[in-house]
Parts: sequence; structure tokens; C-alpha cells
Amino acid sequence: MPSTVTSASSHRLRVIPSRTTPPPSAPPPATARRQETAPGRCASPAGSGAVRPDAAALHAWMLSLQEDEAFYRKLQKLYARAASVAEWGWEPLYEDERMRCGLLWLGPDGALPLHDHPGMVSVLVGLVGEIEMERYDAPRAPVPSEGHVLLSGGTRTCLRRDDLSVIDGPRGNIHGLRNTTAHPAVALDALWHGGRPVCRHLFFPTGSRSAARLSAVMLRECRVRTLGDQLPGLTPLRGPSGG
Repeated sequence: MPSTVTSASSHRLRVIPSRTTPPPSAPPPATARRQETAPGRCASPAGSGAVRPDAAALHAWMLSLQEDEAFYRKLQKLYARAASVAEWGWEPLYEDERMRCGLLWLGPDGALPLHDHPGMVSVLVGLVGEIEMERYDAPRAPVPSEGHVLLSGGTRTCLRRDDLSVIDGPRGNIHGLRNTTAHPAVALDALWHGGRPVCRHLFFPTGSRSAARLSAVMLRECRVRTLGDQLPGLTPLRGPSGG
């Protein structure tokens, strides 16, 4: 399925009630059951097993998370702390052996470099602020472990509140995020990886460009760095007191 960025208001999706549990035929793993009862954790989404999930159902589950008052308390606290940090980070909300979901934040002028999600399903929902998204199609040939690669099919769009971004397949799979404003930006981020080891990459453009306006980007030569066969660890944002 091609990657898309659409407004959530144009979709009428059935919202799965909060604290939804998987169907009896696919009980959640022990890790998920432990996290469902932990403070600030969420019930696992329906269809989050080994079978590739439907992006619309995953989006509906993500919308249901916002019905919880604790979700907004966490969002407000994270936004206040991110206001003084020109970086990016990820605050976990739910995780099991096949997928994870959390709050992806970018401080003022913060940026997440171009990277890929091979074989995964990624869903982003805009919550606060504006996030510039730059995307390229995954190369047909295997990505080299090191060296350079020429990316094609590039576009630049903007993710705002309630906007939806789906990455499922090679089109638009390589993507980077940037907050070009003076205020923090936050999105709800879900990533299904199926529990399988994958080889992920970072892409560093070798040329310069201006990010002053949104426009089409057709080609980009990048230096490649291999992350390895596991998802990288992400550290939650912490305040001065370490909380």
C-alpha cells in the first residue's frame, strides 16, 4: 500500500473502545499482559499479532488512546519539557514483542534524519505543532551496508494536528522529520515490526538544500549507515530532576 498523508477528518473510522483486548484466538503475549496493568500503559490493539495489521484498524486503536485522561497529562508534561530541547525523542505508551506505540516529539528546530522501516507498518497521527516530512521510495536493489545510494520519488509534506501518515511498503518508506517552528511538535507514533529482525539504515544527504518552503524533491544522493538487525533503543525525555 502506498504511503499517504491525509487529514483524519476526511476518514470515518470506527473507534475501538479504550482498553480493547485481542480476540480469544490470539491472546496477547506475556509482555503485553504485564504492561496493560502498569501505570500509563495501554491495552494491546486488535490484530497486533504476527499477521500484518490493517492500517485503518491500527489508526482507530491509536485514536482510542486519546480518550484516556492520563494520555493528555503525559502529553502536556512532555510538551512543556520539549520546549527547551532542540532534539527529538520518543516516549513509550505501549510495547509488545511485535509492535510499539508512543509519543514522538521534536523540540524547536529538532530533526529526525532520513531512515527506513523495511517490512514494517508505520502510522503517525499529528497531535501538536507542525512536522515537515521528507520521503523517498525504497531502492529496488538492496541498500548497501555502507557507501552511497541515489534515492528517488521524493516529496515533502507537512503533518499537522489530526493528520494521518501511513508507511506500508516501499513507496515513501525512507523518511525524515523536521520541526521548523519555534515550538515543540508531537505525534502519536505506532510501529509494527512483527517481531522479526530487520536491517535498518540511516541516510545522510551529501548535498545541501533549503527547508524554507515545502516543495517536491525528486532525487537525493545519500551516504548510508547501517543500524543493524534490531530496532534501536530510544530514551524517554527526562526533566532536570530525571523524572
